[in-house]
Amino acid sequence: MILVDDNRNIKDYCAVCLGNFDGIHIGHQKILETLKKLASENELKTVMLTFKIHPENYLSSRTITKLITGEKLKFDILDSNGVDMLYLHEFDEATKNLSPEDFIKKILICKLSARILVAGFNYRFAKNREGDSDILMKLGEKYGLKVIIVPAVYDNDNIVSSTLVRMCLIEGRIGEANRLLGRKYMVLGKVAHGKKKGRQLGFPTANIIPEPEILYPKKGVYLTKTSYDGITFWPSVTNIGSNPTVGGIDTIIETHVLDLRTELYDIEIRIEFYDRIRDEKVFDSLIDLQEQIGRDIKTALEYF
Repeated sequence: MILVDDNRNIKDYCAVCLGNFDGIHIGHQKILETLKKLASENELKTVMLTFKIHPENYLSSRTITKLITGEKLKFDILDSNGVDMLYLHEFDEATKNLSPEDFIKKILICKLSARILVAGFNYRFAKNREGDSDILMKLGEKYGLKVIIVPAVYDNDNIVSSTLVRMCLIEGRIGEANRLLGRKYMVLGKVAHGKKKGRQLGFPTANIIPEPEILYPKKGVYLTKTSYDGITFWPSVTNIGSNPTVGGIDTIIETHVLDLRTELYDIEIRIEFYDRIRDEKVFDSLIDLQEQIGRDIKTALEYF
């Protein structure tokens, strides 16, 4: 997949899908399926248009909406889904003040050479979020664009949305989040040097420093699989928290990879989350903590 920014115009005629696509959950995947089908039938390139910064964060001048998927993870997921190009548009003052018609003309037609537009039922765009599916359909007809609006996807009685996925992660409901995502929730990060407390206890861990713009699951201990090559995933136990028993303060993500002896410092790892097994807690002694980690590992061995 090719990453395209504001300095480049796409010359090939394209089918374009519109939205933030944070999480790329099963609702987003329905949009992508529709996009690829239409592009194939009409011999067009596929493009996803999204923003470098979540519009809500730009408008508030602070992070109020943390991301389920960072830029690199989003790129990898889209690449594996067969999207030809990801167009990351800079959400700035000029973009913020575009009318719906100017958004269609200046970005979708001039920059992206759009011929087909695909969007979700609740897609809003342009100044003050004035643009909706009805306006998109009308402007599409005016400028000769085929517009397809994809209806909501439901999980039981709930509309699948990034907001719903975030709620599941905040509450530690990993199984539900995975069902909504249509895959395992995943964390990426480069392994940093820690205090080596896990090694001293007999359970060495690979530590990741959380990124402030990314939403991570509720603090606690999780059954996970970890990969350092993006291909082989090893069973692991991952803690999200501050290690209060050993005087920790800052939140870190640390994973103990079962039966792996490879040093992972400065290597990017991927952690897939399967289930949550307990809250983080303060233990009376390091021996109590050591015994609990042993039980957590036993749980992981039985699970996997």
